[in-house]
Amino acid sequence: MNRLMQAIEGQLTTHGRLQVSWRDTHRDAPGGGRRMPDGLLVVGGTHRETEWRSAIVAFEFKSDSYNETDKALRGQLLADFTDMARPQPRRHMFGVSVSAKGEACAYVCKPSKAWLARVGAMPSTGEWSDDHRRMVRFLLLLYQQLPGDYGFLVAKEGGIYAPFGANDIPGYDHADRTEPGLDADTEAVTVAGAEPMGGRHDYPLGTKSWIYLASVHFPAGSQPGDNARGRGGGKSAPRNCVLKYHLFPPGRSEANVHRIAREMDIPYVPPLLGSATVDILGDMYTSEILLTDHVGTTIGKFFRDATPANTRKIVDLFAAYVHTLLAAATGDGNRFLLHRDISAGNLMVSKAGQPTVIDWGCGVVARSGEPRQPSESSLVGTAPYMSIRTLCGMTNRSVIDDLESLFLVFSRCLCDKYSTQPPNIGNSDMAKMWRGEQNPTDIANTRNEWLSDQGYYWARMKLVECPPQFEVLAKGLYDLLFAVGGHNIVTLQLDDVDPRLGHFDATQWLAVLERATRAITPATGHDWPHLQKLREYVDATPNCGRPTQRRPLTPTAEPSREPPQRSGSGSVQQQPPRKRRRRR
Repeated sequence: MNRLMQAIEGQLTTHGRLQVSWRDTHRDAPGGGRRMPDGLLVVGGTHRETEWRSAIVAFEFKSDSYNETDKALRGQLLADFTDMARPQPRRHMFGVSVSAKGEACAYVCKPSKAWLARVGAMPSTGEWSDDHRRMVRFLLLLYQQLPGDYGFLVAKEGGIYAPFGANDIPGYDHADRTEPGLDADTEAVTVAGAEPMGGRHDYPLGTKSWIYLASVHFPAGSQPGDNARGRGGGKSAPRNCVLKYHLFPPGRSEANVHRIAREMDIPYVPPLLGSATVDILGDMYTSEILLTDHVGTTIGKFFRDATPANTRKIVDLFAAYVHTLLAAATGDGNRFLLHRDISAGNLMVSKAGQPTVIDWGCGVVARSGEPRQPSESSLVGTAPYMSIRTLCGMTNRSVIDDLESLFLVFSRCLCDKYSTQPPNIGNSDMAKMWRGEQNPTDIANTRNEWLSDQGYYWARMKLVECPPQFEVLAKGLYDLLFAVGGHNIVTLQLDDVDPRLGHFDATQWLAVLERATRAITPATGHDWPHLQKLREYVDATPNCGRPTQRRPLTPTAEPSREPPQRSGSGSVQQQPPRKRRRRR
């Protein structure tokens, strides 16, 4: 195989064609990892070690006892495909298996299914047959394809990510035309760097996503102040953005939910600069690209790194997040919206201190005045921040579930900054709960014990030098969610209707936030712009968080078979809750 591939490479010097190289990797794992396919075709370069992002085709050689339907062979190729997909999103992945007799099969893998075809046989001793010639033509074809033919989302030249025009993306649409300069003349979107800055890449199926830093170059003079800065005759400064590519089940377009959130004028939702449905992947999944402003860092990182001055702003930031969730759940008179994936990674803070709520991919839009439809899957969200009702398999979701997730984000931030036993260290039940290593039922039981009493909840976090305003806020939110009198956890586990909605009062949430600001020392010299906006909203919207004429939350349809989204491992089993141990 080595001799044949090197002979082919020696004949391929056509200018402007994709240059690929054969790598014998059955002893050397790509990029210093552990996975060692038998061979790879990779983009550019002559270096022996190659990162998985440069891999184009994975080869697996097997004895004649294997065939194209063998589970072990297909399992190995699937592992190769998963490794190829981790560092770079691809619309499809390509593999080849070769038996001891030289018979070859080609595999094309998309997220919804895989196809295979018998290609031919490798040349061996004796006369060449038409089968052998087909195989050589096939190998030549692999060497002469362009990057786009291999399913790369981002064009590559010599192993380097290349700029691509926004209008070169199939189906690209400028989603928010109120943004200056976002028209057909927008020059280019440039992906900065070869590695994704975040996202989930570990599952061959499901809600995979890749998130890249990017910049958008606007036509000269299209952004406010360009001419005043003397830029009228050239390019404007690039705008810092985030490019997200992800897979989702049909009907769950993040761009659509994000666009509706903007139409409903929900505060603290960043503009959607552009979107595209890139490829239809069978009946199960669609791939989508979104372009949004880069809105800063996560609340978790902001909280950990906060200076004393920034610490005093944190209560105001959480007032903004409460405002977003209440406004979304109240809606615009015709529709309302639930986020369903509030987590420490989806609440953002810019350098200027501006809060935003991102990642609306799990969001659901419903009609006001209609019975709440059950979630297609109960496990929608990020397991460590799911409400207990969600972890226990309750199918109806409400704004209280999003607010409970917000309470858990705040609790996690406290533990990360002030706990003597932070969640990222050790192997206690609490640490496993925060890391999401247990199955959802175990997380729910651990959480149930932790939140069984306000004093026990506070003591288990083992906080030291925690500012008084955070204690006031944490205990106040706890009482709103779990105090005895209709909000307790046992009730939530036994009934699919959220009883806390019957006691919901947005003015109480506002009052808890205001008490927290009064606990800040020194008490003077601070303003709370986001808290003031929330106060004005609550005063003007008596039913905020509870759309008018909404009937009780009763399931009216059978849940569909949508796979669990962004959840921990394992499946929910409906189990009675463990007996609560009351601590005083």
